[in-house]
Amino acid sequence: MHKNSKIVELPVRNDNNDDKNIKKAAHKKKRKLNFINLVFVVFMLYFFMTVTSQKQMIRNLDEQIAQKETQRDTVKKKAESLASDVASIDDQQVLLEVVERVARNEYKMVKPNEIIYIDKNKMNNKFIMGIGYEQDNINIKDSSENNE
Repeated sequence: MHKNSKIVELPVRNDNNDDKNIKKAAHKKKRKLNFINLVFVVFMLYFFMTVTSQKQMIRNLDEQIAQKETQRDTVKKKAESLASDVASIDDQQVLLEVVERVARNEYKMVKPNEIIYIDKNKMNNKFIMGIGYEQDNINIKDSSENNE
């Protein structure tokens, strides 16, 4: 050999060691990929749950809007009726009719010497609604139980 020549030692490749390093790198990559997949699945579940709850909330609000609109229409009709009553108050005869109608319907008033007949068998009678009828039934039940 020559004096000037250098001997360079090349490292010997250990195929077994390289296979382990490659497997470790692949395993780390798989683990990282599994974590990313897990985060993605959790995010998608959260997204779908949020969308579903918002759709339900919108549906409930639409129902409430529909109810409020029907209430508004009812109140509008009543306001128009009252406005027509107010407009007709200028006439004395119409005013007396309106006052009489309100007194009879709202306050259950009667004219002097007027006789009213009440049918106790009717449950939807405005004059006795809830007055006496249930009490009569309770008394009848109690007396029938005492007789036995």
